[in-house]
Amino acid sequence: MRILDWDTLDSGQRRAALARPQLQSLAEVTRVAGEVIASVRQAGDEALHRLTRRFDGVELDALSVAPAEFAQARRALASGQIAALERAIANVHAFHAAQLPQPLALDIEPGVRCEQVVRPLSAVGLYVPAGSAPLPSSVIMLAVPARLAANPTRVLCTPPARDGSAHAAVLVAAELCGIDTVFKVGGAQAIAALAYGTQSIPRVDKIFGPGNAWVTAAKQLVANDPLGAACDLPAGPSEVLVIADDGARADFVAADLLAQAEHDRQAQALLVTDSRQLAARVAQALTSALPGLTRRAILEQSLAACRCILVPELDTALAERERVIAPVPQDMRDLYERIAKRHHGTALAQARDGQCRGCGMRVLPHILQELRQESNEEVYRCESCGLILYSLEPIPAPNSDAGSGNAASTASTSS
Repeated sequence: MRILDWDTLDSGQRRAALARPQLQSLAEVTRVAGEVIASVRQAGDEALHRLTRRFDGVELDALSVAPAEFAQARRALASGQIAALERAIANVHAFHAAQLPQPLALDIEPGVRCEQVVRPLSAVGLYVPAGSAPLPSSVIMLAVPARLAANPTRVLCTPPARDGSAHAAVLVAAELCGIDTVFKVGGAQAIAALAYGTQSIPRVDKIFGPGNAWVTAAKQLVANDPLGAACDLPAGPSEVLVIADDGARADFVAADLLAQAEHDRQAQALLVTDSRQLAARVAQALTSALPGLTRRAILEQSLAACRCILVPELDTALAERERVIAPVPQDMRDLYERIAKRHHGTALAQARDGQCRGCGMRVLPHILQELRQESNEEVYRCESCGLILYSLEPIPAPNSDAGSGNAASTASTSS
C-alpha cells in the first residue's frame, strides 16, 4: 500500500491518487460482447454450446439443469448449510416484503383521479456469476424480490464448472427461492440468450444481476437495442474508501480494505487518515494477512493499486470524498455522525455463535480470520450482506453439519 501525503501533491498528482485502476479497453470488451450477442441471435442454442466450449472449457449435453441435478445439489450440501440458506432467504424475504408498494389513488380535483398501479413484469432473467466465486447470496438477493413481485416467469443463468455442473449452493438457493428453470450458461452469451431468446432459453423482459466486464457490456448493448431487454444498473469493480483516525483499529481497517479488494483484480481500496502511525499499522496488517488468504492471487494485483492518503485533518477527507466514492467509516462515533449525515456507512456488529447478526448466515472463518489484535478479536465480512463483524473467539471452520451454516462456504475457493 502506497502512503501519499495529500498536502505535498499538486492537482495532477491528486487526481492520479484518486484515479480508479485502469480497466480493460472498453472498446475491445464492447466489441467482443457485441460479437457474442450477434452469434447467439443468429445461431441460438448452437452458439451457446460453442461459446461454452470456448469460454468455460466444457462440452454440455444439455443447457438446462435437470431435476436430478437439483436433487444432487441438495445432497452435496450439509444440513447446516441448507438451514443457513433458508434462514437468509427468510430474512431477505421479510425485508423486501415490507417494501412492496401499496395501491395509490387520489382525487386531485372533481372528476380527476390519479392512480399508481404496479404490475409485475411477465418474465425476468436472473444472472448469477460462478467464475472464481459462485454466489448463492446473489441468487437470494435476486430471486426473493422476483418471487415477491410475482413475476410469472423467472429464469436463472449461471456459468457451468469444468465438470459441466452448476454450483450446488447456487442450485439449492434457487430451488429454495422457487426457481426451477436454471440454465448452465454464463458470460455475455447468457445475457444475449435472455434478451433475445433461443430454442431453449425464453426471452425475458428485464435482466438482473452482477457480472464481469463482458457481462456488463452485453447488458448495456441489449438494453440499448429496441429489440433487446431492459437491464438493471451495470455493475463495476468493487470500491471502498475507509476514513479513520488514530483511534481506529488497524486490523479492522485492513479487514475492510481486504474484503473489497479480494473481489476483483481491478478493485479499488483507499484509506484516508490524519495519522501516519495508523497508516503504517494498516500497511503492516495488510502485509501480514496476505500470505494466508485464499484469494491471495487476486489481492496481490488489486492491492498494488491500494493507497493511503494522509490528510492534515479528517474534515479534508470529508471534503474530498465526493471525488472518490461514498466512505465506509470505522467505529468512530464522532466521525460516523459527520459522515452519516450525508452518506450511509457500513455497520459494525459482533458475531455471535459464528453467525452474522445482519442476515443470519454463517460467517466464513477463512475470509479475514488472520486479522487479530492483542485482544484476540477477529474480524470478518459477511459475504451475504456485507456487514463487518468481530468475534471475541475464533469461528471454527465449517467441517461438519454443526460447524457449517453458510452454503457460500462451498464456493470459497473459486470466483
